[in-house]
Amino acid sequence: MVEFSGDEAQVLARIVDTLPAFPASVQAILELTGDINIDPRKLIEVIEHDPVLTLKILRLVNSAAFGLRQRMSSIKQAFVYVGINTVKNLAISVAAMGTMPHTNMGSCRMELFLEHCVTTAAVARLFARHRGVTESDLSDYFVAGLLHDIGMIILARWQNDSYATLLEQARSQQLPIVLLERQYLKYDHPQIASLVLSRWQLPEQIVTAVATHHSPLERQLTQLDMVLFVANQVSKLLMSEAGHPFSKIEALPEPMQAWLGCELSEVPALLGKLEAEIEVTRQFLQ
Repeated sequence: MVEFSGDEAQVLARIVDTLPAFPASVQAILELTGDINIDPRKLIEVIEHDPVLTLKILRLVNSAAFGLRQRMSSIKQAFVYVGINTVKNLAISVAAMGTMPHTNMGSCRMELFLEHCVTTAAVARLFARHRGVTESDLSDYFVAGLLHDIGMIILARWQNDSYATLLEQARSQQLPIVLLERQYLKYDHPQIASLVLSRWQLPEQIVTAVATHHSPLERQLTQLDMVLFVANQVSKLLMSEAGHPFSKIEALPEPMQAWLGCELSEVPALLGKLEAEIEVTRQFLQ
């Protein structure tokens, strides 16, 4: 967890408070899953009383991305096959992405932002599977990819015109936006994101990976750290090839390059049906 000074923490807390509230069902899910002695029946009941949430979760777990042999027809079945943690993470992902604005915020083009998040989530999930991560843990990689840049939207809301200027400067000068945030705002979007994800009670490993996704060498790397960093760069690379540069593609730190064992441009070919995975993720969020 990132530590902040007193004044800095107060400013950041005010920024985080600008976020729209989650739907009542997701608030209830957060409260229930905060109890280590949770009764799964209560959680199932809460989710099943939200038909939109139920539909989206079942749509995703029944997609080819999860590769289940049996079709899930209820949240109760989904709990058995993919686990409480996965269902909780998916519920929070739906709610979190639902808080995103649908119109552009200054120079922050929301369709490109959401496409970057969706692509990063899909690449993270497939690449984690390629690296041997167990199916039960893949949702952590998916959620980290989906929400890793949520701090940018919060800053765009909070700083408005000044943040739009930073985004434009990052694009025109091909600089990582995080460097400009630290220079001019004194805090950055990964720090903001980590505060939000902590408040939403996401697993610590997700919070930490998101907090350091532009500075992974600040601590001993976990597999989630490395997969998220690679997925973020691959997503930008794919969008750049399509003529929609999101921001500068960052070089892999030396230890991570050795771990990867290939060039970033070679990663998509390792992932199998990437386009199909991206499409499933888009549908999940609609």
